[in-house]
Amino acid sequence: MKKLLMLFSMLILTGCNFKPSENSENYQNSEVTTKAAATTSEVIGKSRKNRKYDFEVSDNSIKIISDSGLVQIINGNFSSLAGYSSPSDLINTEDYNFDGYTDIFVPTKFSEDSSEGIYYKFNSDIERFEIWQELNRIGHVFHFGENNTLVYSTKNVENNSYESFEHIWSDENLILCEHTVTFIDKESNSACTEVYSVDSDGNETLIETIKRDLNESPLDFN
Repeated sequence: MKKLLMLFSMLILTGCNFKPSENSENYQNSEVTTKAAATTSEVIGKSRKNRKYDFEVSDNSIKIISDSGLVQIINGNFSSLAGYSSPSDLINTEDYNFDGYTDIFVPTKFSEDSSEGIYYKFNSDIERFEIWQELNRIGHVFHFGENNTLVYSTKNVENNSYESFEHIWSDENLILCEHTVTFIDKESNSACTEVYSVDSDGNETLIETIKRDLNESPLDFN
């Protein structure tokens, strides 16, 4: 229900002037390099599970910093991110594949409803972040659903609706399992949500339709 309320609020707040952002796959070949910090005998870059990171962002690189010092430098075009007053605060650090290690999402294009960007997975074998092709083929910022799922929402400009896509992990592959469409019926002044299950072949089956009368139950924006 929390996910549906979020979609309802997004429909009311944003209107119809959204322009779709570019496909983040354009960034999937960003160069990743590593540099060892200048220390004596201390090994920097030895990451632990759930480790905290800070970032220094410039137009063409991001420095990843732990409490021990410089961990890694990621090279790429980050000029859109660097233009913000506190760009490091916009970088997401989450365990997106539930292996216990912190991963990184770097936003490169911001929109009203769903930022796009580049994912970097932490490789515990080499203690470095690597470009994550599986998540970058989608390229939207994910939030977490129930039962270890990853969800992203976006606006469908053609249908003037919001869509939510819920995924589950199968080994190293991210599989779409649920598709939700929310739209406003102006004639009845109601919000309508259609929930579809998605099978392994990509076939969708309508499993639930939810309608909300906006006259009797207005949306709470607080």
